[in-house]
Amino acid sequence: MTEMEVGLNPVGMTVVFKTHFTEGGRKRWHKRGDTPPLPPPPQVFRTPRITKFMALAIHLQNLIDSGALCDYAQIATLTGLTRARITQIMNLNLLAPRIQEEILFMPKIAEGVDPISERSLRQIALKPRWDLQLKDWESLLKT
Repeated sequence: MTEMEVGLNPVGMTVVFKTHFTEGGRKRWHKRGDTPPLPPPPQVFRTPRITKFMALAIHLQNLIDSGALCDYAQIATLTGLTRARITQIMNLNLLAPRIQEEILFMPKIAEGVDPISERSLRQIALKPRWDLQLKDWESLLKT
């Protein structure tokens, strides 16, 4: 039967209509009509991947400094990553403190690709002077 379809039966008249129930605290409300439209799903924001890598590099360096881990080889064994990949991640610790801070406090991303990748920071991290790193960082942010 469809909405507001009326039919006769031997006992009397039958009326059919759409209904829905809503929750209101401990009470349940019965309402007539179609179900109200669902609100749009909340927009999900995610932390940029480079921010996670920067935090990981700092954390792993703290574990090495405290003596909980011996070296990059032990980290590689525990994580299942190659020693080369661990070195790439740990090289983020070579960035100037201002760059590290900006990476850690990057705004969350709603959708799409990350604005800055770890690969784009590799050459900057290997520069020996922080002023040169900052110059390259500024040019990277502009692109």
